Amino acid sequence: MTKRISHALPPLILLAAALLSACGGQVAQVPTVVPTAAPIAAPSEAPTAAPTLAPTVAPTAAPTEGPTAVPTAIPAAATVGDPYFPLEGNGGYDVQHYTIELTAAPDPSTIAGTTTIEALAADALPSFNLDFLGLDVSGVTVDGAAATFSRSGQELQITPASPITAGATFTVAVAYAGQPQPYPDPGLALQQVTTGWKEWSPGYFAAVGQPDGSMTWFPSNNHPSDKATYTFRITVDDPNVAAANGVLQEVIPVDEDTKTYVWEMAQPMATELALVAVGPFELRESKAPNGLPIRDYFPQGVDQAVIDRFNVTGEMLVFFEQLLGKYPFDVYGSIVVPPGLASGLETQTLSIFDADTVQAEGDLVIAHELFHQWYGNTVTVADWGELWLHEGFAKYAEALWLEKTQGVDAYNAHIKLQYDKQLNYGTASGQVPGLPLIEPGQVYPPVDPGLPLLFMTTYSGGALALHNLRMEVGDQAFFSILRTFYEEHREKPVVTADFIATAERITGRDLSAVWDTWLYGNTIPADFPLLKEAYTFP
Repeated sequence: MTKRISHALPPLILLAAALLSACGGQVAQVPTVVPTAAPIAAPSEAPTAAPTLAPTVAPTAAPTEGPTAVPTAIPAAATVGDPYFPLEGNGGYDVQHYTIELTAAPDPSTIAGTTTIEALAADALPSFNLDFLGLDVSGVTVDGAAATFSRSGQELQITPASPITAGATFTVAVAYAGQPQPYPDPGLALQQVTTGWKEWSPGYFAAVGQPDGSMTWFPSNNHPSDKATYTFRITVDDPNVAAANGVLQEVIPVDEDTKTYVWEMAQPMATELALVAVGPFELRESKAPNGLPIRDYFPQGVDQAVIDRFNVTGEMLVFFEQLLGKYPFDVYGSIVVPPGLASGLETQTLSIFDADTVQAEGDLVIAHELFHQWYGNTVTVADWGELWLHEGFAKYAEALWLEKTQGVDAYNAHIKLQYDKQLNYGTASGQVPGLPLIEPGQVYPPVDPGLPLLFMTTYSGGALALHNLRMEVGDQAFFSILRTFYEEHREKPVVTADFIATAERITGRDLSAVWDTWLYGNTIPADFPLLKEAYTFP
């Protein structure tokens, strides 16, 4: 991740190298053949094969299969209108809590169970939609009464026995089963990465959802603007364990060889951050210097050097608390899977990493995912075009950690690397299928970069914007902006205009020159003289 990319390389190799290092915080693989970035159409029908596993918890009333006809009058929107994922999310209600009860079998990888959703109706709902792709739905209830349902691609449309009134709370339970299929996420088309529930290495399964894959293993309102709390009840056979977000409440023996792991995520979480991992993991528990519990899960036989990499987590956590404020959750930790994930993901309270990536990237990828617990998991974007507010901040956190531990020269080298990446992405214009065309010498901006670049320029370009803001306003004002924006916008859907308003209010200045060049512009200076000269933190 800190390896500098040579400008002498051909554009395709430049892009491949940049893809490999730009996604600390998102799964990434270097493609041998780069596909076009057109979104991949979801299948129009659920699998026809009958599932072999029964749900672990049946709905409260015997469900009946819904009709094939779709109701014609739906007052609630079937989408939230995200420009990057136009089918993602659903209007008309606000999810309060998910209870996900699953039995997971490893060979073949099948799941079966029930997801129960507690929601608040914003509108009158004669029917409503959930996002759910694949698997076989055996029944749906709403407030305990059987509901009819139909499916079209990722849209699961539900018609309750009685319409739901505006302002009412309601509960919907969906029973389902089958073999989850890896999802070719359109947000990661250039990287050729799939998301969802899948086997990352033999015997190790993990469900990762960013940006769009969570809908392949539980029905949801699958958009970051609708966050909720969670209960996970995951049943597995020994020697497997089931890890998930939040705090482990209990492990319930089912029979001699089977256990149910119960986890509670008490603070709101976006669907993309929901995690369940199943395998013969080994648990290591510790505490940060501030007393926060840390639990790390490692695969059997992992190199001790990988385990030792995480010894720094507690020190990092305290450092970021000093910059931003108290860590927002009850526990933190990491889960490492054998090589196959290809990077890391900030799954809330339990970041997930690939063993090879940890070995290669060390502190940087660990710092990146930890910083996301503040920016990305607690402060969360209103739509995907604003993703730099997650990824640019976490990429910049890598530079802050280098400055803290190795000094300003290491900080400057990391910032210069982000500058080089931005230029390299621009060089690839017209050379890589799927990238939008720009003029020679131009760059792709971090704000609203377009779907192919969603998990590329939001990292490097966002980090450059924060660096240049810091150089413009000084350290005291800069860290006040970071802390204030976090404190004032936690658990609120945010957009770039919110950050700009906070920065200009705190400094009392018009900072258009920074925003126009580093957030929205297609050109950046031909050289990069603005580097930090001294180590200072508040």
